[in-house]
Amino acid sequence: WLTRYDAALAEAARRNVPVLALFTGSDWSPASKAFQEEVAFQGEFVSAFTGEYVLLWLDFPTRGTQPSDVVEENQRVRERYGVITYPAVLLIGADGELKRTVDLSAPRPGQTYGERMIAAVRGARLPPGSPKKPKIELPPLQKAVEASTEGKSTTASVVKTASTAPAA
Repeated sequence: WLTRYDAALAEAARRNVPVLALFTGSDWSPASKAFQEEVAFQGEFVSAFTGEYVLLWLDFPTRGTQPSDVVEENQRVRERYGVITYPAVLLIGADGELKRTVDLSAPRPGQTYGERMIAAVRGARLPPGSPKKPKIELPPLQKAVEASTEGKSTTASVVKTASTAPAA
């Protein structure tokens, strides 16, 4: 697992593969801890995806265990992709474009948590040579809200982010 965003993008460009980015709150999110211990850092997961992705781990601990430049970079990346829940797994192109968000909450086949999470990542795979993320149709209410708030800052988005992200 790489831990620096720019290095992961460079490696993805060199290998011509996307980045599989894992966002965790290692010291405050029970779901992140479980995902790390039971899935991400297990040989089965790593060997299943190392060939087709560059693995990137971006952690957001609440205890000051990271250098300030890493903290700042991780926050910038989190904001760029709008990550507000943990763990989160994103597929990102070597150009930095978000290709897919892996839905870790959808029911998946498998006996164990690890098997279900591997199935979730496999289900989000990009077709070979697909340059763009799929177009997602927004529900009518969300379209109306986005149209009415375009270019405006909304209190709801600030509150939602503040309530689900760790304090800086």
